[in-house]
Amino acid sequence: MKKLTSGMNQLSTKDNDSMPPVCSTTIAALSGPLLWPIVYSLYTALILVADIYKHQGLLQEADFYMKQALETVQAVDAAPFIVHTLTVYGDLKIRSGAHEEGQTLLERADKLRKELLEQGKELVTLDCSLGNMYRKIKSWDMEFDAYENAEKMLEDLISTNGGDNIKVDDIQSGLLQRYYTPPKSINPCTDTDTVYKI
Repeated sequence: MKKLTSGMNQLSTKDNDSMPPVCSTTIAALSGPLLWPIVYSLYTALILVADIYKHQGLLQEADFYMKQALETVQAVDAAPFIVHTLTVYGDLKIRSGAHEEGQTLLERADKLRKELLEQGKELVTLDCSLGNMYRKIKSWDMEFDAYENAEKMLEDLISTNGGDNIKVDDIQSGLLQRYYTPPKSINPCTDTDTVYKI
């Protein structure tokens, strides 16, 4: 184990011996092209950890990991990931009660929308989060417009990816059938399959 830890000090990303070794433990170190392949994995891990903490109700921990994910993608200037992180982070802030901070993050993401070369799931997520924000501030028309824009974009994405015969209504009804089963009415006098213990 000592041999392994002593060797860690000598790791570097240099191509030849004429350059000094890169020894950095900051987010700025990710801007080097040799480290770009790990950025997506690191970003995904940070987002997933934040999501787990959010679902557990540990919002401060989720906030910490969202900040780290945002710093990571900003270090490599990856516009789609920046938009997605700002969107998810802004939605987290709004749902946790910090409406002004969340609105600022979502507005930043909305401004970056124009930098994206193609429409993707990031923009659908952004419009859904904007719709949620508008609902919180009781701007019903803007909420409706955001959801309409998300639905239109989703239809465009489906049609451009070879799903010409798939409609959003079919997806919605399929999801509704999968995740929502109407409650079965139980009549204790006629239901013989149900055993009641008193």
